[in-house]
Amino acid sequence: MAKTGTAWTFLDPNFKRAREQRWHVDLQRQFGANMMVSVAYSGEYTTNLRITRRLAVLPQQYWATGTTRNNTVASNLNSNVTNPFYIGNFASLQTSDPLTYQALASRSFFTSQTIRKYQLLDAFPQMNGLGNALNETGPYGENKAHSLELIFQRRFAQVLTIHGNFTALHERDRDFYNQFDASPRWELSNNGAPYRVAATGIYELPFGKGKPLVRSGIPAAIAGGWQIASAFEWQPGPLLQWGNVSYNGSPNQICSGSRTLDHWFNTSGFVTDPAQQPAAFQAQVFPTLIGSCRADGLNRLDANLQRTFRIKENLSFQLRMDALNLQNRSQFNPPDLNPVNSTFGKVTNNTTSTMRFLLFQGRIRF
Repeated sequence: MAKTGTAWTFLDPNFKRAREQRWHVDLQRQFGANMMVSVAYSGEYTTNLRITRRLAVLPQQYWATGTTRNNTVASNLNSNVTNPFYIGNFASLQTSDPLTYQALASRSFFTSQTIRKYQLLDAFPQMNGLGNALNETGPYGENKAHSLELIFQRRFAQVLTIHGNFTALHERDRDFYNQFDASPRWELSNNGAPYRVAATGIYELPFGKGKPLVRSGIPAAIAGGWQIASAFEWQPGPLLQWGNVSYNGSPNQICSGSRTLDHWFNTSGFVTDPAQQPAAFQAQVFPTLIGSCRADGLNRLDANLQRTFRIKENLSFQLRMDALNLQNRSQFNPPDLNPVNSTFGKVTNNTTSTMRFLLFQGRIRF
């Protein structure tokens, strides 16, 4: 009786630990003395992932499943009925078990003479809400992923080194519940980007002593010894996380056209009238994630320019300039996904990503 009448979530002491299986195949080929190309495939399958499942659920037959607001179902299930758990029904406990009676009398769940109808139709109605973070009796969360990685590397030779990487990822997670679902559903994953390109490079300018151009004199002293390095990253943004919205049309058309900050996706099929939004106890039929609908992605280029001046054997001076976000490109927040807002479908802010930032340094090394 310690938790009766209270909403709580417990950890099953007999839970199974997560189990991950991974495999990897990598093929490398070297070209000449300095270049290497690698093609790799990786896969993984994970079971027994920890996900929270609500156990005190309203059975599926009571939910509205259409795309039109259903006030009748909401009004019926939210109506007040006589509370069979009212403390007055357990008056005999005052003498037979006064400690339990005192505990029940301190909880509003037992002191109210009425209760909402849906609470009595829930599984475990006496608990007033019950969740299991590790549901031992039902299926656990799962994850499947496949990735392809292409790498090109040119080792440092003749004043140049390059490293490029392309990764493609296909991942699905089984972690989504409608309240009444007996098992979690498979859906797209936001744990990784479907594509990612990254590249780095270092280049020593061909000026100065021992270099092809401007080998001597004052010009060589000024122009020689400089080195340029850069790093580039690109990947699509995260999938937009949709709530329970009403939509008339094909989800594939929502993000199929061009996008701007004021029109990130096609809003024409959405129901925007506040009075027509899904009511309580209306199951989500609109997908939570749509593969073509993503927020703004990462597109960033950093670079630096440096030179080391040797003063004597154990003493040198390094001059360096770093340019972070050289393109000065903003990365924007996801658009507004609430159909009743005036900014629905619009991007109204950017992320906390650093705009172009120049850093100049002079270092004495000894």
